[in-house]
Amino acid sequence: MKKLIIIVLFLNLWSSAFSQENTKTYTRWYLKPAVGLNIPLTKLFSGSITDNLFEYSDNSFYWQYISATYFFLPNWGLEFTYQPGYSRCISNRYERYAGEIEAEYGDEYFVSTCSGAEYNNSTIISGSIDRGYLGLVYRYERRNYVFLPKLTVGVTSFNTDWGETVLKEKGSNIVYELTYKPGEISNDHFFIAPSFAFGYRLNKWFIVNVDLLYTYFKTDIEYKKQFCNTFTNEVKTETIDYDKNIHTLSVGVSLIFELRHVKY
Repeated sequence: MKKLIIIVLFLNLWSSAFSQENTKTYTRWYLKPAVGLNIPLTKLFSGSITDNLFEYSDNSFYWQYISATYFFLPNWGLEFTYQPGYSRCISNRYERYAGEIEAEYGDEYFVSTCSGAEYNNSTIISGSIDRGYLGLVYRYERRNYVFLPKLTVGVTSFNTDWGETVLKEKGSNIVYELTYKPGEISNDHFFIAPSFAFGYRLNKWFIVNVDLLYTYFKTDIEYKKQFCNTFTNEVKTETIDYDKNIHTLSVGVSLIFELRHVKY
């Protein structure tokens, strides 16, 4: 009887040890702060004066401080990411706009210009170009390497501002009003974006990572230029169209924090 009990206990211990050796775990959550560059494959701007009224730049960088991935299966997950974008060209756009107005009209008119571009709404938390997306992630790990192909959908948002100039003709009392007005101030552009990330595991909790993201969206933005004689009320109108297909490649580096390892 004692021998039987000893044999049963030995088998139970051996079975438990074997099962623990074969127990696998996977990470339920990724948190991923990142920084990166947005590289234009096609450009929105073509040299018009109204380019300076956009809170947008063809070349920009992003700071990704909100990005979380939830893995509902060992290899499959859902990711949400918010990336505010920044550019030095956006912060000094009013100076460029006013300078171009002065260069074009300053010889014949006294120029007084104002614009919504004077006010910079960008902060360290919220950029001038807002991009957020949600996507499906596949995770493949081999030794210390992690591969994360993704397919995402999202929105890129930015503002288009107005510009107004009073032109008083030199040597006379004739005054003109020059205005540039967008159809909409806020512009939201939906996109579908394939993405690929490659990471190297530093330890159980951290992965250093390189991100590649391709985005495409279409713009349909229109500016109306009006040149009005305030004495005769004669108005000349011109339309400036930004009907473009925008292709962008984003390249970034990130540090993945792994949370909650679960067994399966």
